[in-house]
Amino acid sequence: SLPFRPDLSHLDTHCTPPSVMALRRSVLATILAAAAFTGAGSCVEGDAGCLAADEQSLVQIRPHSMLFDGPHPHGAEGMDSKTCKMESGDCPLQRMLLGEINHVFPGGGTACLDPSKPYFFQVRRGSRGKLLYWFDDGGICGNQAMFLSKQFCTTEPWLTEWSGVLNHSDARNPYHDYTMVRVSYCSGDAHIGNVTQKWGPGGEEVQLRGADNVESVLQWAKAQFPVLTDLVLGGSSSGSIGLQMWSGRIIDTLVPGLPKRRALVHLDSFAGVLFPVGLEAVASQIVAQVWGGCNNVALTEEARVACANGQFTFEAYLLETMRRLPDVDFSMINTKADWLQSLYSTVLNSLVGRGPVEPAEFYKELTLFLKRM
Repeated sequence: SLPFRPDLSHLDTHCTPPSVMALRRSVLATILAAAAFTGAGSCVEGDAGCLAADEQSLVQIRPHSMLFDGPHPHGAEGMDSKTCKMESGDCPLQRMLLGEINHVFPGGGTACLDPSKPYFFQVRRGSRGKLLYWFDDGGICGNQAMFLSKQFCTTEPWLTEWSGVLNHSDARNPYHDYTMVRVSYCSGDAHIGNVTQKWGPGGEEVQLRGADNVESVLQWAKAQFPVLTDLVLGGSSSGSIGLQMWSGRIIDTLVPGLPKRRALVHLDSFAGVLFPVGLEAVASQIVAQVWGGCNNVALTEEARVACANGQFTFEAYLLETMRRLPDVDFSMINTKADWLQSLYSTVLNSLVGRGPVEPAEFYKELTLFLKRM
């Protein structure tokens, strides 16, 4: 655990080198000073949402994925994989070789925060009747300061190891023979946004198209899997947030014959404690104003109305989905004190005048959240 202290002056460093912890403290202090999630406007000198020159240099010390404890994002080139473009019609599953990684470029309205990097998702072919559908992680961005810091969200698709539940070569993995689809992530909006923001240098526009990206993957999968016997949905960190919103629509689309077919949902980290009771308006502000997600096709009509009225929470929507799909098993894994969730919670709490999230508070809220589930 890497708990934050109220004055942000030091952290428990038994798991992480002091130099890294110092950078994380600096980044957090910078973002808080910049009033994270201040809205959709561009950076104007003197505004709370702007980074001063010295603050900009501060958060550019280390590479992009410093806060993500994972590999740096890369483009599609240089990897041992095949590529295809849906616009040319050459991406059917039947043309993919067993075990081969394929990068599928859907085109259309899909986009990454980095406009030079076109969006693609990844497919590794296995059984035609079994599908593991995974939402990749990569942080979240809520304003120009966070975007320009290059510390809080990935701006192009990650190419990470196919390990753990995604490892097809290890027979101990219960999903090793499944076809695996990875919903790549590069939109900074937890896979749920649909908006243009002026977050680039000098107020240049960037595209947050998480919803379009996910929907393109879903429509491809719908065409490739007319009959599924097993569907497993998973997502980690920001991918878990996205899956909490998308799980119902994906299940309704790919396995409408439940309970005849089996479906599971695995959520790894980023529980609803990001938005504890009393901060519904914060959640709605992010989803509606910053990410443009209130009209996401994954939301029910009731949830869209709640979002528009400032009453949307991920917890409430996940509970609604679970009640609506009683034959689907949902699971969630979390740690007692997660420094990354605490960091983002601290940023959000700053909007309503609350201080950093203490480890004990996080553990309490997480425990209560899981009990409500």
